Amino acid sequence: MKRLLFLFLALSLVTGAFAGRWGRMTEIKANDLPQASKNIISKYFKGLSNVSFAGEWPDNYGVHLNGDYKLNFYKDGLLKEAEAKYKSLPMGILKELPREVHSYIESKYGKWSLKEVEVKRTRIEVELENGNLEAKLKFDRSGKLLKEKIDD
Repeated sequence: MKRLLFLFLALSLVTGAFAGRWGRMTEIKANDLPQASKNIISKYFKGLSNVSFAGEWPDNYGVHLNGDYKLNFYKDGLLKEAEAKYKSLPMGILKELPREVHSYIESKYGKWSLKEVEVKRTRIEVELENGNLEAKLKFDRSGKLLKEKIDD
């Protein structure tokens, strides 16, 4: 009986932990996103009509777009993360980052495909592809290149 009670308690705690983590997301309409987010979607992804899902979490917004794009925005609407699985992200989205990041990538990787951009508290990470080559770049938040790695 003690075993059964322990098992039930453990299962309840685990289930509650997952429900609490995932239950904090609220689905929202694309029009309810911050204006800065809506501007980015309109400018680089052909408008809010391409939003297939928008959700609000306590610290960010998540958006799925038709065409296999996923975007995350900070609460103020600025870009947090952009990802494309089977396509390339529009290179223009790099203009949302410091000028030094955009200029460096445009000059050195202009013909490459942009796969992922992540803006963290202290750095910016960018992934690009060109055939079998993959480049991973890290910049500080002011745009200074910290690390550059190319794998084949």
